[in-house]
Amino acid sequence: MIKKEYVCLLMIIILSMSTNIVSAKTSHMVTFDYSFSESVQKEADIDYSSVLLRVNTDRSAVCRYSEFRGMSYENMDYFDISSGKSHEKVFRDLDDETIYTYYIKCRNNSSNEPPESEFLLRVNKRVSANILLSEESPLSGGMVDVTLLTSKIVSQTPELSYSFDGVVYNSIPLEGSEKKWKGHLIIPESDDNSILSFKFKSYDLSGRPGNEIIKGNVFIVDTLKPKTITNLRSVGRVGSIDLEWHYDEDDFEEFKIYRSTSSNIDYTDFYESTKESFFEDSLVEKGKTYYYRVSAIDSAGNEGDLSFESHATVLLDNKTSSSGLGGLDPELRGRVDNFIVEIDSVIDEIISIESSIDLKDNREIELFSDLGLKKGISDSKGELNSLKRDVEKYKLQDLSEDELNRKIDSSTLRLNIIKKKVPEDIVVLDEDSEVSEIEEKDIEEVILEMDSQISDSNKKRNVRESLKLKEDSGLKINSDYYVIEVVYLDGTKKEMSVVKKVISAELERDKNTYLVEVIPKSFVESASEINVHNINYQVIKEDPIISFESDAKEIIYSSNKRSSVSKLKDTKLVLVRLLEDSGETSGITGYFFLNPSIKEYSGLFIGFLIIIALFVYFFYLKNNRPSDLFLRISGKLKESFELLEKGELDEAEEIYKSLKNLYKSLTKKEKKILYRDLDLLRNKILVSVLESGIEKLKKDRDKELLRELEKIYKKLSDEFKLEVSYFFEKVRKDVENEK
Repeated sequence: MIKKEYVCLLMIIILSMSTNIVSAKTSHMVTFDYSFSESVQKEADIDYSSVLLRVNTDRSAVCRYSEFRGMSYENMDYFDISSGKSHEKVFRDLDDETIYTYYIKCRNNSSNEPPESEFLLRVNKRVSANILLSEESPLSGGMVDVTLLTSKIVSQTPELSYSFDGVVYNSIPLEGSEKKWKGHLIIPESDDNSILSFKFKSYDLSGRPGNEIIKGNVFIVDTLKPKTITNLRSVGRVGSIDLEWHYDEDDFEEFKIYRSTSSNIDYTDFYESTKESFFEDSLVEKGKTYYYRVSAIDSAGNEGDLSFESHATVLLDNKTSSSGLGGLDPELRGRVDNFIVEIDSVIDEIISIESSIDLKDNREIELFSDLGLKKGISDSKGELNSLKRDVEKYKLQDLSEDELNRKIDSSTLRLNIIKKKVPEDIVVLDEDSEVSEIEEKDIEEVILEMDSQISDSNKKRNVRESLKLKEDSGLKINSDYYVIEVVYLDGTKKEMSVVKKVISAELERDKNTYLVEVIPKSFVESASEINVHNINYQVIKEDPIISFESDAKEIIYSSNKRSSVSKLKDTKLVLVRLLEDSGETSGITGYFFLNPSIKEYSGLFIGFLIIIALFVYFFYLKNNRPSDLFLRISGKLKESFELLEKGELDEAEEIYKSLKNLYKSLTKKEKKILYRDLDLLRNKILVSVLESGIEKLKKDRDKELLRELEKIYKKLSDEFKLEVSYFFEKVRKDVENEK
C-alpha cells in the first residue's frame, strides 16, 4: 500500500500544477505601434491581473518606459525584451478597477530625445472567488461547511460544484448576498485518499461571467483509517500502571487512550491523549484492576479501530508473595493476565457461535450436527478451559522473562491450534436432493464386488432375495447432496462435499444383509479420502465401496475437497442380501446323511469332509499369514521411530527411503495396514527437518533456506502443519520483512 505521505506529496504537486495553469490563463497581451515622428496615444481595457505589452517599431530600436510624464529617455525603465523591431514588457499584479498610464520612448541610432507616446490601461477584472472550509486540509470524512467569497458584488447566486475525481461534479446550494455565500458538503467515509476540487461561475453587475478561483480550489481528502495498534501491554506497579504498545506507521498525529474499570471498552470510555507509544497512568487506586484500549489518530483526524483490550492490577506493595513462597515477578504478571483475557475472549466467541448456530435454518443446524462440528465446538471449550488453568499456574512459578515468553509462545500455539478447529459458520455453496432408486443391475454389480467367486446360480438367488427384501421392507432412500464452505474461528476456510442419505425401511439387523455405498472415482480416489460420520461401517474396497449394517437409518460422509453436486449424485446406495451357497451343484445335501441305502458310506464321507476342512484351514492360513516382506518392513518402521526419538534423524531418513521402495512390493491388503504408519514416519521426519531448519533460519535469516523450508512445509499433512504453523509463520514473517 502507498504510504499516505507519498499520496499527499502527489496531491500537492497536482495542486501546484493547477495553480500554474490558472496563472498562465490570467495574462493578456496588448499591442502598441510606436511612431518616431510624433507622439501617439493608445487606450486598452483588460479584465486580467497581468498584461503583456508588445510595442512594435518600424526600425531597429531600444524602447524604455516610465509611469511619469516628461521623464528623459536615459532615466526610464527598460523593457523585459527590447531588440530589433519587437519590444515586450509584462505588468503583473494589477489592481482591479484601476487606471494605469505608461509613457514610452524608443530610440534608434540617433542620439536625439525620441518622442513620448502614452499608453492608458484600464483594469476591470471579472468576478473571481476564494473558498474557505470549516476544516483544515487534509480533510476527513463528515460534513464540511463551505464559505465562498467573491471579489465583487454579484448579480445573482453563484454556481459552485465539487468533485472527488475531477470528472463528476456535484452542485452545492449556496445562501448569502453580495460577496459572501455559504453552503456545505459531505465527505464520504471511504477507505481511500482523494482530491476535493471546486468549479465556480458567477456574473458581476454588468453581466460579465467569471470562473476563476483564486484560493481554495483544491483540498486533500484523507478518509483512510490508521492501522490498528498491536501488542498493547499493561503492567501493574505500586501506585501506577504502565502502558506500552507498538505502532509501525509514520502517519499519526497522536494516540487516544480509553480506560475503564470493567471490560468491553468502547469509544465512550475516552481517557487521555499522548504523542508517545507509552503512557504511565498514575490516577489509579491500589489493588484495583483497570482495562485499556488504544487507537491511533492521523493528521486528518481519522481514528483507527481500538486495539485489543489489556488490563492490569495496581499492586498493593512490592512483595512478590505475602506467604514468602515466591512466584512470578509482578512486572511479568500483566503478560499472563493479558493472555488469560485473550483466552476468555476466544471462549466468549465460542459461546456466541453456539448461540448463533441455534438461530440458523434447519438445514445448517443439521449440517453442524451431522458433521460433528457442534461436538468440535464443545470439545474446544474444554481445551480452552484446560489451557487457561495451565496459564494461571504461571503466576505461581518463579520464571524469568525469557522462560515466561517461551511458555506464553507455546500456549499461544495451543490457542491457535484450538481456534483452527472451531467452526464459526457454514456457507452452502451448492445443494440438491433426490429420492434414490435401487436397480437390479446395481445389486448384481455390488454382489460381484463383494464376492467375485460367487456362482451364477447363487448370484441370481441373492439378487432375487435382495429385490424381494427391498419390496417387502418398503425401502425408500432420500438423498441430500451439499457443497459447503466451513469458516473457522481463525479465519481459515475449508471446502467440503457432503452426502447424506436417510433410509426409511422396516429392516432389522441381519448378518447376511448390508447397505452398500458405491462411490465413483470421479468423486474420490479411495476410501481414505472420505470421512464417514456413522459409527458402524466397513471398507469393502478402497476403490471405494463401504458397507453399513442393514438397520442403519442414516448414512453421512464427507470429503475435504470441493466436488460438483452432479458427481455426488453418481453415488449409489444398494441393499444387498448375501446368502451362503445352497449346494445345488455339489449334489451333497442334508438328505445324504439320512438316506439308509448309503448309510454304510457315512463314516468314510465324514472323514473326507474333515480332510477337506483341514485343507481349507491350512490354505487360509497360508493366504492370510503376513509375508516375510511385511514383517521386515514392520520391524524397520519400529526401528525408525526409535531412531527419531533418539534424535538420529539421518539414520531414520535412510530407512524411510529404503522402505518406500519395499512398500511397492506388498499386497494391497498389506499396503493398507502399513500405510498410516509409513505416512506417520514421513511426517515426523519432515517435522524434524523443518524444526531444525527454523532454528537455523532464526540465526541466519537466509531467504534461500526459507524457500526450501516452505517446500518441506507444503509436504506435511494438515494435522502436522498445525503443529509447526505458528512458529514457522512467525519466523517467515520476520525474514521476509527484514531488509
